[in-house]
Amino acid sequence: FYKGVVPLWMRQIPYTMMKFACFERTVEMLYKYVVPKPRSDCSKPEQLVVTFVAGYIGVWKGLVARIIMIGTLTALQWFIYDSVKVYFRLPRPPPPEMPESLKKKLGLTE
Repeated sequence: FYKGVVPLWMRQIPYTMMKFACFERTVEMLYKYVVPKPRSDCSKPEQLVVTFVAGYIGVWKGLVARIIMIGTLTALQWFIYDSVKVYFRLPRPPPPEMPESLKKKLGLTE
């Protein structure tokens, strides 16, 4: 059960460290270039707005990388799953067919 913890940590810890470092850098940049006054002069609600904006920017900036990572992992999982089925000659579903109603609409049936 715990065999996968170390590899998970080896992936997750550097990722999380970078995520926090990028977030902090984004907050610094917002205070430097966007917010018209120093952080120490901002109220707590103003600081929370800056924090929210920094997190929101981070979500969108990392979205492409996240999509590529999740897409690749998902594709590899399906590839392994289907490879095992082919290797062990397990039954696979037939390829999908066009519904009869669409065939009729396109004039592909007699």
